[in-house]
Amino acid sequence: MSVFKHRRRTVFLTDEADSLQTLEGRESVKNDAPSRLSRRITALSVIGAKLAHGKTKRARTAHGSTLAPPVGHTVDFPRTYSRESTPSPTPSLDEIRMPFGLGRMASESSLRSAALEQAGREPNFAVGPRERCMSTPTLLTNASARLKGVLAASSPEGAAGPAVARVPPELWAIVFGFCSRAEIVSWARISKTLHDAATHALYERLDLRELTPECVERCINTLASRRSSAALVRAFTCSVLPASDGGTPSLSTVSCAIALNHMENLRSLTLPRFDAQLLYHASFRLTRLTLLADSMSSDELGALLSWLEKQPDIATLSFPTLRLFSAAPSIPSHVLPRLAHFHGPAPMASVAIPGRPVKSAVLHVHNTLYDGLKPSALMTALTRSASVLTHLVVEASATAVDARTLERVLMSAGAALGSQLEVLGVLWALPDEILYKQLLAVLPRFRTLHTLRLRRAPGAPTVSAAFLSVPPSSPSASSLYLSAPPSPAPTIASLAVPQPAYGSRPSTPASMADLPEPRAQERALLNAWNRHCPTLRTVVFLGGAEWRCGGRFASCIVPGQNVYAQSWRFVGLSGTQACMHCE
Repeated sequence: MSVFKHRRRTVFLTDEADSLQTLEGRESVKNDAPSRLSRRITALSVIGAKLAHGKTKRARTAHGSTLAPPVGHTVDFPRTYSRESTPSPTPSLDEIRMPFGLGRMASESSLRSAALEQAGREPNFAVGPRERCMSTPTLLTNASARLKGVLAASSPEGAAGPAVARVPPELWAIVFGFCSRAEIVSWARISKTLHDAATHALYERLDLRELTPECVERCINTLASRRSSAALVRAFTCSVLPASDGGTPSLSTVSCAIALNHMENLRSLTLPRFDAQLLYHASFRLTRLTLLADSMSSDELGALLSWLEKQPDIATLSFPTLRLFSAAPSIPSHVLPRLAHFHGPAPMASVAIPGRPVKSAVLHVHNTLYDGLKPSALMTALTRSASVLTHLVVEASATAVDARTLERVLMSAGAALGSQLEVLGVLWALPDEILYKQLLAVLPRFRTLHTLRLRRAPGAPTVSAAFLSVPPSSPSASSLYLSAPPSPAPTIASLAVPQPAYGSRPSTPASMADLPEPRAQERALLNAWNRHCPTLRTVVFLGGAEWRCGGRFASCIVPGQNVYAQSWRFVGLSGTQACMHCE
């Protein structure tokens, strides 16, 4: 007999001995009180025990060894009770174990392989550690969810949704920047995604200057009633505001104030005048403020300075049409701490620029030397900027300022700012030849200037015919050869021809007569100015012609010696004469 069979027989016989001892104990107790009822119960118990013992005898083999108990889902009923007296337990569905370890479902494997092939990746069939799972019927109910998870994991990032929805908002802003407002409205009607992007483009910059007063009022009422639309506005320009008489505000004034209060993300604001009733409760933080008023009283200036204390982020302050014929009120040092660009009258510039990090300034000169203008004091105030002032534009009135006043202003600017100015702009209202002659005396004072922009004021007289017909004062041979070789008439083909390289010898020198009369005169002026200001690289004339310095050119005056001079290249004409505001 093997050890395992002996062990099974010992365990089985031990269980039988325990049950027999229990029955014998019960018989001894019942024999102590002999009665008819107890005898019957004892007889029944003995019969049950014999029957159970008989089953165990039949379970033995021919050699006398006892077989092991059967294996399966059987219930071990008590030996003294019948099978019908004990109900069979009903197992739940969760306890039913389905076979596992047979691999992944065929449908799931095929779907995952197809998804991987569509995504451009190779399926990985490497054998790895198998995850432990429960093979229950509840797993079958979640098969669709598992398949969705497998497909989502196998797809590339961001592949969900239409392609239009995955375009970043910055790209849509660039696309809509090339469209008109009518075209943007058409884009907004295509889909919901394009509607959101087009709405942002429509409301981001609102310019109402070209609309009628009725349309402006309807637009302001819409912004007052739709807070979500007003929150999209970042730049607002309006040339008409409701009338304000200082008494009870009208309904239009209240609607305009509500609309401005809803523009919580507003950064740039342009208004025809300053109105404290409209802007007192505003919640935005401006970085740019422009007021188009022609005049402002002392009370309005005081109210403006009080309101500017609540706007510390303003970097650009502009008064393009304001005229002040008296001294401007002083501005506290804590007001406008981040001011970097100023555009306004000269008296206000002398109090707004000192102590603030102003880098560029546009000065309006409306007074003359006879009216009390002090150019030296004005330019000295500009030197007290907290930052280095590198851009300066001087704009003169068309009728009030004479040539002597402008010359003194430019001379004072060169004396005070000549070591730091890089860009100089002049808005001229007098004949052109007066400015060109003054620049010959002014440019030597600017030692770091590289850009000169000249612009003719609207209604100013143009250059005279005598100035164009008369050549410059008998240029010597040396000055003629120091100039760059003249080019033919500025055509597209001639502009495409490369300029001579640095240190190269010209092929066939031409004469000044080969250029058109205006271009030849401009080139002569450039050569004269460049000798007085060697750092000059870009010049825009009053007529809109732009010239740029393309490097140095070697010209042979004496055999065996090369003298280098600047080579100027005609770029083109600016038909619109863009504004010279350096911001």
